[in-house]
Amino acid sequence: MTATVNHLSQVGDKVLVMTPVYNIFFNSIINSGRQVNAYQMEYDQKTATYRVDWAEVEARMADPLTTMMILCNPHNLTGRVWTRGELEEIMTLANQYGVIVIADEIHGDLVMEGPDTRQPFHWGRS
Repeated sequence: MTATVNHLSQVGDKVLVMTPVYNIFFNSIINSGRQVNAYQMEYDQKTATYRVDWAEVEARMADPLTTMMILCNPHNLTGRVWTRGELEEIMTLANQYGVIVIADEIHGDLVMEGPDTRQPFHWGRS
């Protein structure tokens, strides 16, 4: 991850992450001389899930210094599996603001089948 951050962004750039997130993301950003642009997802105690304020995510992507986003799917620490619609929203915003998205999908094989099973999302294709 650090090598990718170094290769695809410049010192001083901001890298967006949705927190809470695995702490190595922060290390990769900071150790590369980039700035962490951390968006804190909203925890809904009633449903025990994390929600995204898309207007806030868009505002963070619109920042000219934000050139990259590291996305974890399924999201580590929350276990949240992003829906196809959410992934498409992220990519729409990223394309609009010129933000490169790095997808960390290392836990993708841990998603269990069931009523919430998602169809695979293919990056860069509609």
